Amino acid sequence: MITLERLEKQEQVILEQQFRIGPMSNHASSLSCSALDLLDEQQCRLLLERLAERAGGASLVAVASQFAKLYSFMVIVPALFTMSALNKGFDLSLSNIGIDLEQPEEKSLFAAQIKQWKVTKPGVDREAWRERLVIQLVQRHVTPLWHQLHRVTSVPLSILWENTAVYVYWLYETKLADLTGEEKKRAEADFQYLLQEAPASLFREKVQPLGRYYTPKCWPAHAPEPIRVRRTCCLYYQVGDTTCKTCPRNCFTITEPCRDTPLES
Repeated sequence: MITLERLEKQEQVILEQQFRIGPMSNHASSLSCSALDLLDEQQCRLLLERLAERAGGASLVAVASQFAKLYSFMVIVPALFTMSALNKGFDLSLSNIGIDLEQPEEKSLFAAQIKQWKVTKPGVDREAWRERLVIQLVQRHVTPLWHQLHRVTSVPLSILWENTAVYVYWLYETKLADLTGEEKKRAEADFQYLLQEAPASLFREKVQPLGRYYTPKCWPAHAPEPIRVRRTCCLYYQVGDTTCKTCPRNCFTITEPCRDTPLES
């Protein structure tokens, strides 16, 4: 039997400070909704239109892509961080996640919130516990949400899934890179599960997207360090002043191929 317990205060602080996801406010604004509400086409379109206004009138396709990036950072990444670093599992149902446009963090289009901070622990069979968490996160949460964004705006699903993948890679390759001992082994095993073992059917894709976009890093002429060049453009240049450093548009315009060594100083 799985038991629920509240996340410890210091763990909650970590999530709030590092990923900008906090507890649900007792005084919800008129511009707040649950992630579940976004499965309603009218409410989803209204949210994206409001975000487009904040972004200076950008297209809904570009806004949907940026929404997916922020959502990946504020919701998906902390859920996986909690699983791998804290060895605990959130309630990842859509109804447990809130979005508030009236209380955004600096340079962010919205704030993400968790209604119930209760978590589960793996017990004796961690692999089965992890599988249940990933099914809830991917199949029942992210996949229907991304498909809704696609239906409402026609943003390619490939862009949305690569947006997700980029943040998953960042979490395990950068944020959790300094773990040691059993924590390191656990995080590495979770990362490999997400890349290689989580079935493509959870994503409603023929090819599992987290594995699909996990390409080798290289050293393109324009970059100061090795990067994993994206296969799709996230359209950030339509809402910002420039392209992302991993944007394929950068590599399509350079004359030098990717190199294995850094530029000489």
